[in-house]
Amino acid sequence: MPGDNIGFHLDRLRFEDFKRGFVCSDSEHSPAEEALSFLAYIVILDDSSVRISVDSELTLCCHTARVQCRIIEIKTRLNRRTGKPLKINQNQLKSKEIVLVRINPLNPICIETFADYPPLGRFLLRQIDKIIAVGLVTQVDKKNK
Repeated sequence: MPGDNIGFHLDRLRFEDFKRGFVCSDSEHSPAEEALSFLAYIVILDDSSVRISVDSELTLCCHTARVQCRIIEIKTRLNRRTGKPLKINQNQLKSKEIVLVRINPLNPICIETFADYPPLGRFLLRQIDKIIAVGLVTQVDKKNK
């Protein structure tokens, strides 16, 4: 099932051929593909010293992968109590906000929507070894589509 950690041996491949963040998939029915960008709901954690805005470069941690990423668009802010969109036009995010953003990974990463593959649809955003946000992926723009 998606999310299970397993071990297996592949002929003609050495342990050194695998890198952190590699994903195994069904090449016929649902092949793993590189994400160009994705939409995600993120929750900014309670830390007043970190400022996040459009063009912020952060470290994205998803499954075992760690890649640099950039927030390229803030789409919608949500009311924390009702979940309804708010009409606020700010480019900087504050602590405890829930926001729909578009994120652009700066290095190759396989990431999926939370609805399709929950383990590949959850992530953390870090800055200088601090977790500053957690998120769920809602839509992925794939490289080969």
